[in-house]
Amino acid sequence: MYLAGGLTDGGVTGDFWLLDLAKAEWTEGESDLLPPVAGHTLTPCRNSILLLIGGYSPQNGFNNKLLEYNISSANWSVSQHTGTAPTGLYGHSAIYHQATDAVYVFGGYRFYLESVSASPELYSLHLPTLSWSLLVPSHGVKPLARFFHVSALFRDTMVVVGGRTEREDFSAAILLYQINCNSWITVNQT
Repeated sequence: MYLAGGLTDGGVTGDFWLLDLAKAEWTEGESDLLPPVAGHTLTPCRNSILLLIGGYSPQNGFNNKLLEYNISSANWSVSQHTGTAPTGLYGHSAIYHQATDAVYVFGGYRFYLESVSASPELYSLHLPTLSWSLLVPSHGVKPLARFFHVSALFRDTMVVVGGRTEREDFSAAILLYQINCNSWITVNQT
């Protein structure tokens, strides 16, 4: 298990830790490139890399770098990317979808047009080209802006659960994004 950055009693940290689950032992990893950051995602991809996307610290502001950790070599690097990347993300979620070889990033707070607000946007990062795209759904209604939620992948569907919206301090809503159909579905909760 890997832990990068986060919020501690001393403030936002740039520490990087590895937990050996078999031995239940923590080891501090090298993190020369890792800035102090919280509210980011650390997404496993291709069973060989971790991508750190977004985050914020009072010292550095929003993290707009795409940081990659190579598990085999135990090294961090900054990946150069193109396209319409999300800017200033904090409190978002991200999942990796093997069939499309892409990372899908939803919601969070974002810095946009000189202000910070909750985002309803969904982005994809195509890993072979490191190209970002802002996805506009072909079916279904774009969900409300959401932050501090969780996401998981179930087959070809990104499952988004909970979090906060601009209308609710806590939302119990479950949203489904069908990757192959580029469609959002809101689960009817009765």
